[in-house]
Amino acid sequence: MKRREALKTLGISAAGSFVFPHFSFADSLKDIGLQLYTVRNLLDKEFESTIKAISELGFRSLETFAGSKGHFWGYSPGELKNLLVDNDLRWVSMHIPLKWDKINENALNYASVTQNIDLLAATAANLGIKYLVCPYLAKEDRETLDQYKKLAVHLNTAAAACKKEGLGFAYHNHDFEFLPIEGQLPMQVLLNNTDPELVKFEMDVFWVVKAGQNPISWIKNNPGRYKMAHIKDMDKSPEKGFTEVGSGSIDYQSFLKEAKIAGLQHYFVEQDKTPGNPLDSIAKSFNYLKTLNF
Repeated sequence: MKRREALKTLGISAAGSFVFPHFSFADSLKDIGLQLYTVRNLLDKEFESTIKAISELGFRSLETFAGSKGHFWGYSPGELKNLLVDNDLRWVSMHIPLKWDKINENALNYASVTQNIDLLAATAANLGIKYLVCPYLAKEDRETLDQYKKLAVHLNTAAAACKKEGLGFAYHNHDFEFLPIEGQLPMQVLLNNTDPELVKFEMDVFWVVKAGQNPISWIKNNPGRYKMAHIKDMDKSPEKGFTEVGSGSIDYQSFLKEAKIAGLQHYFVEQDKTPGNPLDSIAKSFNYLKTLNF
């Protein structure tokens, strides 16, 4: 590469001064993925055609959700990987439950944060997955601060197992982690009691806002901890329900700018409920994200 071209790539002029480049979010669309929970009903009916449709909309990366027909929808890990590769999709992240009610000798389908994590981490690494994620706590697992402190121990252990396989590990929030217990926010308890080098976080921006918190403040106040985010919007009704990104009240222009600075690496569009065909909703969200710049 010629010197002038190399300097231009780095944002430095040939004269030696730094040039602040203009970034379009369209330049980072490889980092915009889809959380498959959005299309869960379609996947149960027409798995392969739904995967193809997601690719054709322009998504290049995926995050799977916990509990749908095990982790692999009835496919072997290799079969599922090949299907995604054939559709030019990367499997970046996998949600896994905190625990299963029953243990089955088919460990891959019954692996969780607290059970068979070693085997699942090894399989995930072979599939090219980058992160395993604890996505949710049942009500009985989140009633006291002591439960959150015990959870932090489980997260540290799971993250250590993932590290051995070259994987990252993260915790995904809802709104209940921001509801005080004994005067403390459970989310801060998790941040304080987990190893910052091992346990990362996936911010669900919708739920942070729903809890009355500022998502930008959390990523700024915890540098290096947030590596992924769920991008979903909140409608402007009194109920504050789900809507397509760009149609609601969350300022994603500002959030994405700060998130990039803070080191977030992956962003997954998610819409828990859609008014019609979820493919139409995710297309609308994706096309809006292409218009953003920062």
